[in-house]
Amino acid sequence: MQLLEQPYKHYIKENFFSPEQFQMLREFAQKSPWTYYDDVDFPQYIIQRKLIEEYFLNQEADRGKFSFLFHSNFIHSLEPLFRISLEKCVAISFHKLIKPNFNIVHNDYNEYGEKFRIVCYLSDPETYEGGELNLYSIFNLKSPFASYKLNANTAFIFEMNQESFHSVSEVISGERVCMVITYQ
Repeated sequence: MQLLEQPYKHYIKENFFSPEQFQMLREFAQKSPWTYYDDVDFPQYIIQRKLIEEYFLNQEADRGKFSFLFHSNFIHSLEPLFRISLEKCVAISFHKLIKPNFNIVHNDYNEYGEKFRIVCYLSDPETYEGGELNLYSIFNLKSPFASYKLNANTAFIFEMNQESFHSVSEVISGERVCMVITYQ
């Protein structure tokens, strides 16, 4: 896992899931129906929460494929990364951006107790144009400090605080698909 301190502390971990787990996630994303989420600042497609819960809680977690995401041992292993205490996994979501989808500059800080997020890329970077993850310094929210186009099965790991500003540039072609895992 690679630690990067600028513009705010974050980690990049390649091969986040095993090859078998990753293939299962890709197949789930390909087979599942997507719903358009029409938000001015975050236009995107999502898989309905009920389908995700059925997949992770009823089918696959029973066989142990993804149950580690919910286990206290894994959750507590994340705490030293940002020196924060975590209780549980509170959400798993899937997001798809296609032309002309994007995300404006924002941070994911909220008042719901969510503290930590893992974004795992399901799309190969050569299959879509645009869609870069841009990170911003709190001192300059106009120009990205760093931009990433991460490989499939690579996780971007960050604390959801008031400094973790980021955006996603407009997707020009193809599909940018990510799985987002949130902890509190």
